[in-house]
Amino acid sequence: MVSKADLLNGLYQALALWRMVLPAMFVGCLCGNFLQGTRIWRLAEYGLHSMARFMRLPPPSGPYLAVCFLNRYAANTMLAGLIKQDRFPPKYLLAVFLAGWFPTILYFYIFYIAPALAAAVGVVVAGLYSIFYLGFNLLIALAGIGLGILLRQPTDSPPPVFINDAFPKGKHKWRSLIKVSLVQFARIAVIFVPVTLLFAVLINIKQATAILERLNPFLSSWGLPSAAVLVIFAGLPSKISGIAAIGPIYQSGLLTSKEVIVTLLSAAVFHAGYEFFASFLPANLAIFGPSRGWMLSGITIFIRLLAIGLMIVVATVSL
Repeated sequence: MVSKADLLNGLYQALALWRMVLPAMFVGCLCGNFLQGTRIWRLAEYGLHSMARFMRLPPPSGPYLAVCFLNRYAANTMLAGLIKQDRFPPKYLLAVFLAGWFPTILYFYIFYIAPALAAAVGVVVAGLYSIFYLGFNLLIALAGIGLGILLRQPTDSPPPVFINDAFPKGKHKWRSLIKVSLVQFARIAVIFVPVTLLFAVLINIKQATAILERLNPFLSSWGLPSAAVLVIFAGLPSKISGIAAIGPIYQSGLLTSKEVIVTLLSAAVFHAGYEFFASFLPANLAIFGPSRGWMLSGITIFIRLLAIGLMIVVATVSL
């Protein structure tokens, strides 16, 4: 049975975390939307276009990488349409698909995960984890860049085509920014708040502590304490859920800084598997068709798991 004291202790921990994390999440949503259509965003588009030229990829690759920064599904739909129209050579599909991985995760990490994680475990730990998180995602993109260079597309290409500004100009701009940001924030908070409360209560229940102790032998072989299993299970459907779980656990002293990083990387392995079957593979099959969808999904998940595993080894040895 859950006692009243356990519930109150969990609620107090969750409230302390919400006070730090939720404002940071909303600011991240607002900043991400505000940058769209600004000079900073256009500079990013130029940079991604230059990256596509360096990779020797066809001209549409630049706009594709730029759209990946905002919405990967929209970018993939655009790319599939270009292939059907014979405006993009299919042999470069895998290269540009892998290269688009890094701008895809970069937007979400900067404006959503990083602020929440920094508020939950501190700037130093969040910064260290950023090195490994961005590292394994960069390895995926580097695989695409290397493949593109090997294919050796001619470097001549027209200037980049900018996507339309996401929000209206003038006096209605801030109203639209705040409205869209609130909707995005609400979608995240709907997951974040209940998961945080649930795991804050769980770590204060004696029965849960006893169960975690039985898992020690299995997790010890991975170099992780039993509390890490809560983060791994919470992070299966969503990265945000994993952060929601690790906040109160870290604040309770059940995980060290090194264990936080290794635990989050381990959770990324299981999340990748869950995401593959839940959304990644179905979306690619629907957008690119069975043959190309299986090819893109299978190769990407293989490289992704390999890259995460490498970072886990590096983090375990170096920290």
